Amino acid sequence: MICLLKVIIIMSNYISIITSHQDSTGNRISASEIYTDLMSKSVWGLHPRTAARAKIVPGDKIVFYLGGENQHFVGTATATSSAYRESDTSHNYFSSEDMFRLDLADILIFDRPKPIKPLLNNLSFIKNPYSWGPYLQGGIRKINSADFERIVTSENYDVDTVLETERLKHFVTSVDLSTVSFSPHALSSPDRIDVARIIENLDTRWAIPNFQRYFDWNRESVRSLLESIFNDYYVGAFLLWESDEQAPLELIAIQGSSNSLSRTDFIILDGQQRCTALYYAIKSPDFPLKGTSKNSYYYIDFKNFILEQNSERIITVKDRELSNIETYESLLFPINKLSNSFEWLDGLEDYLHTTEADLPYEKLRDLKRLIESRVRHMWQGFQIPFVVLPSSMDLAQVSVIFEKINTEGKPLGTFDLLIAKLLRNGINLRNLWESVLENYEGINNYCKSEKTKMFIFQCLSLIHHPSSSAKKKDLLSLYENLSLSSAEEFITLWNQVVENLESTFNLLENLRTGYGVLNDKEVPFSPMIPVLTALNMEAATRADRLLCQSKIDQWYWSAIFTNAYSSSAETQMTSDYKEVMNWFNGEENIPKVVTQARNDLSNLDLKEVNNHSNAIYKGVMSLIALAGAVDFETGHALEMARSNDKDHIFPKSNSAGFSQHPYINSVLNMTWLSKETNMRKRDKVPSVYINEFLTDKYSSNEQALTEVLESHTISAVGLALLQSDNFDGFLEEREKSIIRVIRSKIGLSPDTEEVLETAPETAVDELELNLRDFIDSHLSKAFGADYWDAKVSNGVKQRVEQKLEQRFKRHPAERSQPISARNRFDYCDIMDYQETISVNWDIFESVFGSRGEVEKHFLQLKEYRNAVKHGRVMNNVERKQGEASYEWLISILS
Repeated sequence: MICLLKVIIIMSNYISIITSHQDSTGNRISASEIYTDLMSKSVWGLHPRTAARAKIVPGDKIVFYLGGENQHFVGTATATSSAYRESDTSHNYFSSEDMFRLDLADILIFDRPKPIKPLLNNLSFIKNPYSWGPYLQGGIRKINSADFERIVTSENYDVDTVLETERLKHFVTSVDLSTVSFSPHALSSPDRIDVARIIENLDTRWAIPNFQRYFDWNRESVRSLLESIFNDYYVGAFLLWESDEQAPLELIAIQGSSNSLSRTDFIILDGQQRCTALYYAIKSPDFPLKGTSKNSYYYIDFKNFILEQNSERIITVKDRELSNIETYESLLFPINKLSNSFEWLDGLEDYLHTTEADLPYEKLRDLKRLIESRVRHMWQGFQIPFVVLPSSMDLAQVSVIFEKINTEGKPLGTFDLLIAKLLRNGINLRNLWESVLENYEGINNYCKSEKTKMFIFQCLSLIHHPSSSAKKKDLLSLYENLSLSSAEEFITLWNQVVENLESTFNLLENLRTGYGVLNDKEVPFSPMIPVLTALNMEAATRADRLLCQSKIDQWYWSAIFTNAYSSSAETQMTSDYKEVMNWFNGEENIPKVVTQARNDLSNLDLKEVNNHSNAIYKGVMSLIALAGAVDFETGHALEMARSNDKDHIFPKSNSAGFSQHPYINSVLNMTWLSKETNMRKRDKVPSVYINEFLTDKYSSNEQALTEVLESHTISAVGLALLQSDNFDGFLEEREKSIIRVIRSKIGLSPDTEEVLETAPETAVDELELNLRDFIDSHLSKAFGADYWDAKVSNGVKQRVEQKLEQRFKRHPAERSQPISARNRFDYCDIMDYQETISVNWDIFESVFGSRGEVEKHFLQLKEYRNAVKHGRVMNNVERKQGEASYEWLISILS
């Protein structure tokens, strides 16, 4: 039999966010009307997808917030039930039968609504008071007791422009406006250029960046372009960059051109492939096209054009150059004769006079004019638009423009621009990169896209740039930013990063002591990789390497479970690198992303996570991989069976009966399993396939099966729920198991529930120790180390002196030794701490908020502590009150 663990319920605090609602008839019901109506019925309605809905239990406190145009708190209530299905849909606030109902008591409607704006800087769950809206979304939000108390006791109703002005003043005075600049660039109107001038410019005034991306069009691509020009179709525009005397990039001529680069007026940014295709067809340079071993020669088939004017095969290609006679006989005009078409036309006329003497003059004239008009239009009549970027535009701006355009050619990326730019410093980046791909398997697997190819540069810049910048403009100026004096210095730094980047990929894929990433498709956020690499490189140089590594791990998991890299990745990379580096140097310098992860963990609703590409989804699957994910059928851990794939625990098949459940695809219902296991359990409910595995594979040894399930973050309770086919209960239990793992990964101690269940006496002792340190720290900071006589009440001092006297009688040698104020607190009782806080309320008010709450929680903690210490039986109310007070104090001390 499986014994279900006893669950201790601790009272929590929530904000319920209310917004206006449109009913089925289209009428708008204001948030205020909804609130008033529901309070009159002592009930609240919750949508099935409301975050934290299932976590609310009787005794939890709720403060109600009106959103939209209101933006104030309007009252409080206490839950007297958990959320349950509401069958009566006659109320306009219950929009469907799927709604949940929550019963309320102790309803208090504030005499005057409490505005949120004066509280923004004092509520711990609001990380950015300048953009606080996102912190009040989702229907229900869990908050700590201190924040709840600050809201309820607030008497600040000042939301006029003075407050906004003060906030604006704080913002303006805190930023360096001198760093904000804007130099607009005036672009000329698009111009047009014919084919004749394009060819001329390619030989004299136009060049391309030497990013070593060669011309790679095949015969058909060139033929299609020529046919579009012949038919007067649009073939796209060129983007050129005006070049100063000293070009910002290493330049080369178009492939096949004789351009000496003695003068370059314009750099081709977009149009290289089309320009080269035109040059190849018209100039016939000696090199084969992609996919061929011979040169290609292009002709206009005028016979075909005359017979089928709409034919799509007017341009034909040959792998040898035809003689003049062959072209005359077939009426194939050579594209490489465009620049002197009159010679070919005169030759055609002579040929026809000689071979076709009786040909009517009018027919010959009309044929010659037809061909002449078409080829002249192709050479000098057809025009291609082009836009010129001014030379004042820097390389970073040009790179951004390139990422936003899309043509038939290959767009130039930041990596390509760096290839051309670094060549000016004697660095052949293309060769370096090809060597990396050849020798480093991890980099080869993970760095395939334009963005991931930049990992090495981002890591270099994070470590060596004065501002640890990962911005594109700083990467494009990396050589200058690093103040390097030679190409050898750059290559040395490059090689260091390459080695460490490869180590990062090995660490990501380590399924035992790493980050549990199965392969490159399962990385939660790829922009974290350069930051992770740079931080590990720094940690490796420090004496406290293991401590630094622990902090890196906490940052890594925190960034995943806060979705930190879902936007503004470059800014986040720089911020995280700096903040974790600062954390290396001081325990108190906890990065914002870690603090946010710890504060918001209680609001994390894993049931709603069902998208395979979601970072949190991938993070959970990584945690399951690290737990081992031992396969039910084969007995192999995922580490030894990396071909295993994601699979449902409660099967998705219709025959199993769970396919229509709203959370069937939740990450809580997923794990890593082999094809063999999947085949065996397919179409079966868990109670059937679990018992089959138990009998056939584990010889009815339930403990052995329990251990296997634990490697999938499924607890003994979860096993019991599988055996009873309780899907909803299983999801709730597995979420608890995974949240416990996340708590550990982001540096939180085990949750209160678990601590008080397994070691309540130790938990209370540690709380008392922390209280003593906390009170001593605040009083010492305010009054100096010798505050005891002046700032502690006579009653507390007398009780401490009595206990010290008893100790001195047992240890007389200690009587002559000095005793600090902090050491005297070791002889205090719980209510002595409360009395000291009350006497020095001016010091502690901003921390605790309400004297009444302090007294209440210390009294409840005292009763709980005495019962725990002396083994006394507690009733359910005493236990809940004591545990709630423990959590209240823990949240404040944190």
